Order: sequence, then structure tokens, then C-alpha cells
Amino acid sequence: MSSDKGPKKRDLIPSGKREITEYSSNLISRGLELVKNINRVESDDAEAYNNRGIAYWNKGQYDQEISDLTKGIEIDPGYAEAYFNRGITYWNKGQYGQAISDFTKTIEINPEFAEAYFNRGITYWNKGQYDQANSDFTKAIEINPEFAEAYYNRGNTYVETGQYDQAISDYTKAIEINPGYAEAYCNRGITYGETGQYEQKISDYTKAIEINPEFAEAYFNRGNTYKKIGQYVQAISDYTKAIEINPEYAEAYFNRGITYWNKGQYDQAISDYTKAIEINPGDAEAYYLRGFIYYFKGEYEKSLKDIKKAHHLGYQTNPEFLDDLLKAWGGKR
Repeated sequence: MSSDKGPKKRDLIPSGKREITEYSSNLISRGLELVKNINRVESDDAEAYNNRGIAYWNKGQYDQEISDLTKGIEIDPGYAEAYFNRGITYWNKGQYGQAISDFTKTIEINPEFAEAYFNRGITYWNKGQYDQANSDFTKAIEINPEFAEAYYNRGNTYVETGQYDQAISDYTKAIEINPGYAEAYCNRGITYGETGQYEQKISDYTKAIEINPEFAEAYFNRGNTYKKIGQYVQAISDYTKAIEINPEYAEAYFNRGITYWNKGQYDQAISDYTKAIEINPGDAEAYYLRGFIYYFKGEYEKSLKDIKKAHHLGYQTNPEFLDDLLKAWGGKR
């Protein structure tokens, strides 16, 4: 049974939302200090509209924020920060085209605005435009060589395009700038796995966990590595820890189920697949593998039910296995 959920490229932690949110949160704090009365704004004061817009952001009133930022831009078309802040709001609303437009306008007004390049890069990443994202992260780094998050996210784009050595180099640089960057250790660990460097991989996950003991993804990915090299006890321990941190971590239940299967602990494997299905009822593979184990246990009716469900959800079942199952089920009736 070779099926596995991770580590894969999709396990990368883009951190774009975290980074954009943190940057905008800093703006919020500054804005709230400046805006003493949200209702009092001079009609020709672009900065006041910008700051009131930031205060609206803090209240979760994004449409009002966009309205105020737009008004500030109308008063002062060269107000880079207003375009930048509106771009962040569009990003948070999932309106990536508008966000890119605003970040681009910010850059036209202020070509040295590193965070605007960075945020536009994150937005390109969200759209799957990795070359454009890479270019923007590179520009942000040229402007600010100590921009750890830009190195980190450029590393992510290199992974997506299969350039693993460059990715490792960027994650390493991010760690040099910020030795407490747990996500950079985690993603470098994932990338070491792509090149078969399992000792380095485990070391990086362990470091990420030391920095952040509640980092469920780091436990999950270290568990995947232990499983791959046959250290099933350690793998189960890590998956269990990931589940303790995040009880809704369906992939951790799924992969722990595979590990129990590898150890011949079929009942525990069934229990984990069942939990994975409870969390994600559309997981066709979990149904299939649970059905597979039921078959080995001689519980053919349960097996057939799961295999049919997996097929209904779009899983490509093995015709020979299905034929054997139907014969076994028919013979037992």
C-alpha cells in the first residue's frame, strides 16, 4: 500500500496571508493612533481618509475602508500608501486582480516600496503565476537585502518550479536573517526531502518544532519522513502529536492509518481512516484504503460498501481487486 498524503509541494506554507496580514496590522495600529474620531474627516484631507480607512479595517468593515481609501486617492492620486492599503484589502477579499493593480500603482509612484513588490509577489503566487512572483520577491530583496520573508517566499516559488537547490539557498538565507523562522526550517525540510536528504530533513523539522512546539505541520512532515524510512514508532508518535495540536488534521489521521497498516495494526488503521472520513467526507482515497483493509480482515460487505463509495467519489479502483472482492463477497453469502 503506497498511497500517502505528503510530504508534497502542496505542503509548503506560503505564509502570504500571514505576512500581508501582519503588515496591514501594523498599519492598523498606526492608523488608530492618528484617528481619534472616525466620523470626523476633512473633505480634502487624503491622509485622514487613509487613516479612517485603516480604522475601518480594524473593525472588519472592508467596503467602507475601500470607499475611504478610494476617496483619499481621488484627492491625492500620488498617495502610494492608500493604493497599497487598498491592495491589501482587495487581497483579503480574494480580489487578486484589483490587488495586483493597486500594488502596481504603488510601485509606479514609489519604485523603492519593497513591501509592495512583496505583496504583489504573494498575490501572483496565489494566482499560480510563479515566475512573476519570483521576479517581485527578487526585487523586494534588491531593495531590502534583509527581507527574510521575501527570501522565504521566493524559496516557495523555486519549489513549485522544481528548482530545489535555489529553494534551499533561499530558505537558508531567510534563516540566517531570522534564526527563529520556524516555517523556513519546515519548508527547507520539505525541500531536502525532494532531493533525498532525509537526515537534513528530519533535522530541520526538529528545529522548527524546537522553535514552535505547537507547529502541527512540522510534526506531520517529520512523521512522513520517519514513515518513509521505516521508523514507524516515531512516525506514529509525530502524527499523534500533530493530531493533539490540531484534532481536525485529516491528513495526519490518514497517514497514521497508513503507518498502522504497515505495522499490521489493522483495527487502528481502520479507526484512523474512519476519523479522516469524518473530518473530510469527500476523501475517496480514505474510503478505498479502509475498504482494502476490511477485505484483508475478511469483512467483505464492509469492504464492498467502502470501495463503492470511493468509486462514487471518483477514485479509480483496481478492476482485478474489485473482481476478487465481489467473488469473495458472493462466496460468503
